[in-house]
Amino acid sequence: MESNDAVIALAALAQGSRLSIFLLLVQQGVEGRVVGKITEATELAPATLSFHLNWQYHASTCDPLRFGSGNKVLHNVVGGNLGIFEGNGGDLRIGLSRQSLHDGKRWMHEPLRLTVIIDAPQQAIESVIDKHEVIQQLLDHNWLFLWRFDQSQLLGYQQGQWHPVLGTDA
Repeated sequence: MESNDAVIALAALAQGSRLSIFLLLVQQGVEGRVVGKITEATELAPATLSFHLNWQYHASTCDPLRFGSGNKVLHNVVGGNLGIFEGNGGDLRIGLSRQSLHDGKRWMHEPLRLTVIIDAPQQAIESVIDKHEVIQQLLDHNWLFLWRFDQSQLLGYQQGQWHPVLGTDA
């Protein structure tokens, strides 16, 4: 498989994951769903699930008309797991509903970049980073923050170097 084919395939899988999460939340109703149950149902790793939930929230708040899903009261699930219509037709809606984002007075959450904290030897972490260009790019462009435990402090990975994370003295 060529690397371009792999990128396209992985992008499709990422969208599929977001769609699966989205449909689980819509089908659950106003009660919501515990994150652990979403992890079990989608079989996604916690860091992957966090990324997809954060991205859906971020996209839905930045451009709710294109990336949100409108009014949850009007949602109709299409084809069991294909997507959501707002009302009885139109375009498939892909993001989170207004009720999931805003309580009428304020935004419910602040979308943040994903921070992953790992308790593993420095050499093992760097070996994984060196083998995966996508992870390197996410780290280099601050889309992903990586911290690791080192005895009594947290160290953050930035531009190939480990630095103490401020305010984390034990």
